[in-house]
Amino acid sequence: LGNHAWAEDAINTLADEGIVRGTTATTYSPANNITRADFALLLVRAFKLSSDNAENFADVSASDYFASELAIARNTGIVNGIGDNKYAPRNTITRQDMMVIVYRAMQKLNVGFGIYDEPKYTDFTTVAPYAKTGEVQIRVTAAAENAEEAQKLLAPTVEKVCTMMDGYVYGVDVDSLQKAAISALKQAGLTAATAESLTGGGVSRRLTEVSGASAVFFGGVCSYTDEVKRRLLGVKEETLKAFGAVSAETALEMARGIRERTGADIGVSTTGVAGPDPSEGKPVGTVFVAVSCEWFEQVLPLQLARGTGNERERVRVLSENHAIHSILQAVWKKEEGEKHAKDI
Repeated sequence: LGNHAWAEDAINTLADEGIVRGTTATTYSPANNITRADFALLLVRAFKLSSDNAENFADVSASDYFASELAIARNTGIVNGIGDNKYAPRNTITRQDMMVIVYRAMQKLNVGFGIYDEPKYTDFTTVAPYAKTGEVQIRVTAAAENAEEAQKLLAPTVEKVCTMMDGYVYGVDVDSLQKAAISALKQAGLTAATAESLTGGGVSRRLTEVSGASAVFFGGVCSYTDEVKRRLLGVKEETLKAFGAVSAETALEMARGIRERTGADIGVSTTGVAGPDPSEGKPVGTVFVAVSCEWFEQVLPLQLARGTGNERERVRVLSENHAIHSILQAVWKKEEGEKHAKDI
């Protein structure tokens, strides 16, 4: 064995079981590359595979040391050859070929990884988080005998995830925040409008990406300057002087103003410092998102910068996310109030 003595116990054990045999009566040649035939032979012996059919590949001779095992591998379906009923048995085997052959052998025996005599399908569910910009997607996957059984497994798991993350889940089988918001508005029979500063119309753009948004989205104002905030949204001069354009007070008046002027049920606003430079003495990433409706008002003070250079686009996208989520929160508050009234 020489430098390969570290493998001695494994080689001797497999030799004692008859799974490996030497290149001569006394040698094993451990440094030799393994061939395609050798690997199939090992699996047939290790898994004790058998077949009544002795038909073999065209490039395998009956006198080859691997002939009988390769015939079993061929007829049980764990190896398929390279075409023209040939296998190239003496070629060095690739890593991917080894994986495929092992996988087929395990399928043949209906075994899991190291677990014998288990059913081919084991019912289970997995929950995996995927981080996106400003949100996390939770993927729930089920494995079962068929689609119907998989769906039965999914339902309680999804329900448990939603319960654990109550208040943060905006939808199931919904691929974007804006689709969830438009769907919620439609179901509730409500409408929304936007007043945007640092997002520059990004919230309106994302909402109108959704087909059918015109039924529930009235429109928006891109109020990038103080003059537009005053003239089109009704933000008070004294509010701007006392607190500045980037403030909770201005954000709330913007949300109220767009709601009142458009007649929408819900008004949402964004104002802040996207960067790359500070504004009004406030650091990059300072953002206020407000939502206003007859039954609910809220202002979110946010710090969305990480201090990693020019984060302008990231701050804007995150601000849009919070604004769209605020619309959802307003719809949920309305539904909670109606449910409470019914319970009384």
